[in-house]
Amino acid sequence: MDIVDPDDRTHRLLLDESLFNGSLAALLRPLGGSGVQIATGAAGAEARGRLVDLLCAWRPQEKFVRVSRTGWVDDDFDTFAPADGTVIGRKKAFLDRETGIIGEMTQVSGSLGDWQEM
Repeated sequence: MDIVDPDDRTHRLLLDESLFNGSLAALLRPLGGSGVQIATGAAGAEARGRLVDLLCAWRPQEKFVRVSRTGWVDDDFDTFAPADGTVIGRKKAFLDRETGIIGEMTQVSGSLGDWQEM
């Protein structure tokens, strides 16, 4: 789902199915981190409950594969995820930048000449 925060920035958020089997706080945490604001007090409790009900009943048509590394998405070799976050191929995939692996994988190594000799 895409969430537009109060600063008008769009965040793409994928919720793992495992979140729906855990606590209410665990399910709502990624939403709050993306800018969703829910009222406090009694009104907030009711709003949180209704939001969870909506999320549990929602069946989005688009499904994504979450990948934590660049390269081929799976053994079908029909979808590739480069480090810039784009996806090339048939599947809808989302490169999860939260893992910290991307930063390690995108460091400069060698010179242009070295790469041209390979």
